[in-house]
Amino acid sequence: KQKYSQILQAKQLTFRFFLLLMLITGAAIAQNIPVAPDSVKVNAGNSKLKAQVAYTANDSIRFDIAGQKAFLYDSATVKYETQTINAHYIEIDFKNNSVLAEGKKDSTGKYISKASFNDGTQEYTYDRIDYNFDSQKARITNASTIDGESHLIAHEALKEADNTTFIRRGIYTTCEN
Repeated sequence: KQKYSQILQAKQLTFRFFLLLMLITGAAIAQNIPVAPDSVKVNAGNSKLKAQVAYTANDSIRFDIAGQKAFLYDSATVKYETQTINAHYIEIDFKNNSVLAEGKKDSTGKYISKASFNDGTQEYTYDRIDYNFDSQKARITNASTIDGESHLIAHEALKEADNTTFIRRGIYTTCEN
């Protein structure tokens, strides 16, 4: 019974923190006050992340407290250690330590601008990425990157933690065109 009470108190504190953060952010957006970059630690007892996840968005940030997710809209950025994701839309899943990011789509659903992922040593541009912070693996759609004199263009790419990249329907070339 005592352990249940402690868990309930921790969840109430987390909820109050998110509520306060949403009120401050909402009031700032309503008054056109720029919102400073922020980071949120959710249920840190279960998290395997070594550092905080910092994120910003140009339009808005929405939280799903029960699902432990954050949704970032328009010119969004997520930073974790040496990794940075820039995209039109980003969804952070704190429970699974993962992020989904997409470029901007037009009214027909076609991508009209790409997003980018930089892990300190390599930069990718892409339409969509699903990335896991724990495993450091990613599934990337319509990716392109330059590695020295080599160019990689792939309809679908799987990036492993050691930067090995598997491509499907892609081109690997040293030609610039």
